[in-house]
Amino acid sequence: MTYRPFNALILVVVVVLAACAAPSASTIGSSRDGTVTEAPAPPAHHDVTPAPEPSTPPGSAPPTETTTAPTTTVVPTSFEDVPSNFDVSDWLISAWEQNPSSGYPAFRMFCSFSHLAHHDPIVDPGNENFMHLHMFFGNTAVDQDSTYQSLRATGDSTCDGGPLNRTAYWMPAVFDRAGDVVVPSRFELYYKAENAADPRQIQAKPNGLRMIAGAPDTRVFRWTCSGGAGITIPSCNVGSRLTVSVRFPYCWDGRNLDAPDHRSHLSYGVNNTWGPCPASHPVHLPELTEFAHFDNVPAGTADWYLASDRMDPNDPAPGGSTMHADWFGAWDNPIQERWVDNCLRGSRNASNGNLCDGTQLRPHTTYSGPQRIGGWTPTS
Repeated sequence: MTYRPFNALILVVVVVLAACAAPSASTIGSSRDGTVTEAPAPPAHHDVTPAPEPSTPPGSAPPTETTTAPTTTVVPTSFEDVPSNFDVSDWLISAWEQNPSSGYPAFRMFCSFSHLAHHDPIVDPGNENFMHLHMFFGNTAVDQDSTYQSLRATGDSTCDGGPLNRTAYWMPAVFDRAGDVVVPSRFELYYKAENAADPRQIQAKPNGLRMIAGAPDTRVFRWTCSGGAGITIPSCNVGSRLTVSVRFPYCWDGRNLDAPDHRSHLSYGVNNTWGPCPASHPVHLPELTEFAHFDNVPAGTADWYLASDRMDPNDPAPGGSTMHADWFGAWDNPIQERWVDNCLRGSRNASNGNLCDGTQLRPHTTYSGPQRIGGWTPTS
């Protein structure tokens, strides 16, 4: 066929127009699976107005506001929902308390211990020999390769409601003075909206969100027992309960489900980790605090330590001082929306997985294994 200059000109114009239509790098996010997805801007209805003083008093440090934007977009705003692959009604019961008290927006539930592993699918996905040992609760199938899609599709759960909450939760393992892992008696999850100016504006956590809280930020975790309290494990009275709590950030930038440092896509409130959200992170999510309870402790808790405290064997950190916790969301979306809408937005004070609509999550199966587990090392 004879070459025609006019056809060549048309080809050049088409190529130029296609290049101009391509999305810019600032609007693109790539998932851990390698797919590239457009990340839309935050919805306009996420505007936040200043909140009143929180009911939990802030620390003594002066209020600060985080204004630096996250460095890059690493995953899209939210993954497509993965519906539950079982009969949801099997995991719900009639609520023990039909009408939770009003006035304080809270949703509480319990979980039990699941397993130990040198895995961390947030910080080091794919590595089956992570640098320190974690204790897991929630999703029983979480491993080094877990994604939002795999968590939603597989595994039972050690939390109230079973697989309705396939979220993966983990913390560094606790060791006693003999070098055995101490299994927590139970885990408690406490979602609330006390820092929201208007709880009706609380947004459910987006599909696939990843969160890390705690050390090196020592303002947001605490060890307590009858013998004392602080950022290290105290010497507790024999037979008392030792509890560690970790408070997660609740202000989201509205765009990223994770960040290169696994933290900067989220923020705490502007009043020394309390109060309203900063302008850089305007989306107010449910405020999560996790508690690990150790009942009937023996003598010598001051000698207990975390796996992460032994990262440098030549210079170990004080026992408990490197406490942190990870959260990889995988709730059944309609169930999550029910407790967010009915309990938090509705300002109901709910416990035991009560969904504030006459139903509650079926209680979890209590862990019945040994309270001390030997044969594990703090670090890999």
